[in-house]
Order: sequence, then C-alpha cells, then structure tokens
Amino acid sequence: IIDLQKQFNQLNYIDTDDESEKIAQFEDWLSKNNIVGVKDVWKISTINETEGKGIISNNDIPENFTVMKVPIKAMITTVSVNTSKMFPLYQSSQFFPENPSVTLACQLLCELHLGESSNFSSYINILPKDFTIPLFMKRNELSKLSGTLVQKMAIRSIIATISHYSYIIALLQEVSTLKKIDCGIKSSLTFEDFRWAMGIVSTRQNNLPINEKEGRRGGLALIPAFDMVNHEDGQQTSAFDETNDSLILTAKRSF
Repeated sequence: IIDLQKQFNQLNYIDTDDESEKIAQFEDWLSKNNIVGVKDVWKISTINETEGKGIISNNDIPENFTVMKVPIKAMITTVSVNTSKMFPLYQSSQFFPENPSVTLACQLLCELHLGESSNFSSYINILPKDFTIPLFMKRNELSKLSGTLVQKMAIRSIIATISHYSYIIALLQEVSTLKKIDCGIKSSLTFEDFRWAMGIVSTRQNNLPINEKEGRRGGLALIPAFDMVNHEDGQQTSAFDETNDSLILTAKRSF
C-alpha cells in the first residue's frame, strides 16, 4: 500500500536539516504556551540515534520538586474534537467515539495537514518518524516470528490499522468530496501518514481525567514534553490540577 501511494504522500513536516534548530523552536514554543520547567529546570536534547530526543535536567532536582506543568490548551486531545475542523467527520460515524485512539490520531493528522499554520507545528517537527513497534514491522521481520503469539498479535495490529484506514478514507470521500465539507484531514490521506499517526498515539497517548468544573468527561491526549520524560517503576508522581486544568509532574526521587 505504502509503495503504491508514495507519489501521493501528503506528510507536511516543516523540516529543517538542523536538529538543534528544531529543538530550539520547540523549546520556544513550550515557553510561549506556558509549560513550566522548560529551559529553567530542563532542556530538550538528542540522546542518541536509537533513543531519540528526551528531557535532560539542567541542575540537580530534589525529590517532590515540580519538574513540569503542562496546561490542557497545549495538548492535542480528543476533548477538543467538538471545536476542531474534524468535527463533521467525527459526528458522521459512531466509529470515532468507540475508538478514541483513532480519534486522537485523526486530531494529530488535522494539525499535520495544517502545516506551518498549525499551533502544534513545532511539536510535530520533533516527533519521531520511525518506530520499532509491531505495526511497523517489515515482512522479513514478521517471518522471523513465525509460529509465535507475538507474530499473531503483530499481524492483527496491522490488519486492524488497515481496516481503520480504509473506513476513514470512505468517510472522507463522503464528507469531504461529496458533501464538500472541510474536515481538516486531506482526502488524499495516505496509509503511511495514518500509520505514522497511529504509531505516535500508541506510544505517547495519556488519559485525561474527568473534570466536572469544565464539563469534561475525560479523554485522551498527546502531551508535549511530558511524552519525552523517562519512566521508572514506583509511585506515580504525575497528577492533574483541576483548578488550573494542567498536568503536573513532580520528581519521585532526587536526580
């Protein structure tokens, strides 16, 4: 599918050759969107080619110190679908409420297809383009898992993603092409683009809690910078502050 669609690839990355420039632009974007901790407490850095980009502390961090604070307005969420261009597509089928991860991937694709005009372009530019998860396995890699449960699970994941993509393309044809409604995602959406968005979501999505004050029933979110922090077994030290509608991350131990 990908090889056949190469000539129609619509990935709108705002790429530069200089990785440091991308990081600097993302850090500036974080500051402008009131993410607490950037530059003062930590910075974004490329760890290595295998691990990619991550959060590096600038100084020693004591236990329970507030490392990061991210307001919901700086996140890509399923909560905002009602006010996004994707809403006509969303309300055209019960498929989206029943598949929140796919909805979040489509929200990401809406921002991707906006290009430079997207408020999230600096965030999208630093996201990985390749993954080592089963969905991205090549045929020779899958063949090495022959006869294992892992191979069956990988194939199911690939088939499900193709099925979701095919269904969304049909909806796009109906909503965008026939009804002439702009729903944010280009009708020429390729499988490569869709698989990339699903890869991002499946490796980075986080749950949003219910917030009765804001009338929010929960949802899923991509949280810039928070999704670049390493994880460790132990007590959970991230929480949602309903008063400020923000995610707060504190240090579980000294660093």
